[in-house]
Amino acid sequence: MTSRLAEQQVQQWWREGLKPTVADIVLMNDLGLKVERGSDMFAFSACPRVAFLGDTIIREPTVAKRVWIDEAAQLFSDTTETKIYVMAYALGTPDGELPSLSDKKRIAEGVVKFRDEVLLKYTDTQIVAAIDYALNGNKPDLELPPGADEAEKAEAESLAEVYDVPTEDHSIAKQILLQALAAKIPAEAAEYALLEDLERMVMVAAMHDGADILKNEHTKAAGRFYMAAGRIHERLAGEAEK
Repeated sequence: MTSRLAEQQVQQWWREGLKPTVADIVLMNDLGLKVERGSDMFAFSACPRVAFLGDTIIREPTVAKRVWIDEAAQLFSDTTETKIYVMAYALGTPDGELPSLSDKKRIAEGVVKFRDEVLLKYTDTQIVAAIDYALNGNKPDLELPPGADEAEKAEAESLAEVYDVPTEDHSIAKQILLQALAAKIPAEAAEYALLEDLERMVMVAAMHDGADILKNEHTKAAGRFYMAAGRIHERLAGEAEK
């Protein structure tokens, strides 16, 4: 049986021009299967809600950000679409990077940039679903009726990618990001870290925290996977430089 998590990791190494050995691939597959088989054990109750538009995080807002959104929305009363863009921009931007409410021009520039670089790649349905989940925890019913056509199937699949349910189809980046949020690593730090650095941050946080994150069997399996991946990557990168 092939681990999707291991497959993604190995493919990433190949894209980097690295050459994992058969033993490396077998090890990663074994560790990846242990993570995937235990995914239903992993509790995300301590995490803030997060949705994904690709690799952009749409996160549950703090109280301060909710206030910012409420007041910013009053500055832009053009259309419903504009209000949605403002809200998505706010939810996708770290609190400390949001412009002052007194600087409408800078807010508008930020919204337009976020729209052009992120939102235009997605449907209105995906964007609204991500916002609604981050704000309210609502998820649409993705169960398809008998005889659903291809368009309905495609829409259901696109919406399923928005949520933070830990499935084997998540990219490695998304899986480790959720681990980081569970370990209470600030989202702002997690987002801008390199993947290998974030893996180490999660394990250091776990060890420093004592037992909370390490008590969970799925988290321990994920930790073993990411630590092994980090060691292999370091070795392969060193070999490539010679």
